Amino acid sequence: MTLRFDLSPDSEARLRDRASASGVSPEEYARRVVEQAVNDSNGARSNGVGAGGVGGLPIAESQRRSGALDEWFRSHPAKPGVPPVDDGRGSIYAGRGE
Repeated sequence: MTLRFDLSPDSEARLRDRASASGVSPEEYARRVVEQAVNDSNGARSNGVGAGGVGGLPIAESQRRSGALDEWFRSHPAKPGVPPVDDGRGSIYAGRGE
């Protein structure tokens, strides 16, 4: 399939910069971005196209990992009589004159 569309000068410059950084032509870079976007279940891409998930992951993978971490936390309930850890800024820098 051949697509033709106009880009703003700013978008074209960004496309050229990203393609150059990736070592490919702007046309090849755009093709890869479009293919990734249509093959991603959320239509998002971690390289800045679309919303993207945490840590540059696609949204679906970010949500899967977040859910797995939540499940792991739930499987390790707090122990009775053990106070929660205070890892707030005040406890970390206590006594340092801040």
